Amino acid sequence: MQRKQEKIRKQQLAQLEKWAENSPSNYGAKFELAQAEDDLICGNDSEAMKHFELAVSLAKENQMSYMSAYIAERMAAMYFNRNEQDKAMNQLRFALLEYQKWGAARKVKSLNARFTFLSSDTKEGNPNKEP
Repeated sequence: MQRKQEKIRKQQLAQLEKWAENSPSNYGAKFELAQAEDDLICGNDSEAMKHFELAVSLAKENQMSYMSAYIAERMAAMYFNRNEQDKAMNQLRFALLEYQKWGAARKVKSLNARFTFLSSDTKEGNPNKEP
């Protein structure tokens, strides 16, 4: 069963890579994120970091704030799993700002509810937000 899942995962990554090659502005960041997640599954943390960073770079380059926010959330999860709380919190702060920029008010509210430190950061950092 595990080998079958790995085979399917690799096939799907290969398809996403083709799309990324043909349309990097649409699929480049998505492919790099998927590759980073695959690296994490395989225990290749250093390779995962390279792909996460490239994914963020491509998302920013293509003005995909929703993607850079989601990538930052996934990076935060990785950092939390590695007990690197400060790095995880910084990634979540970045994700929150990107979601705000994108206009995803419910996602911002959800993150603030799950991670209470973000709520205080948001109130201090945004003078237009009611206390």
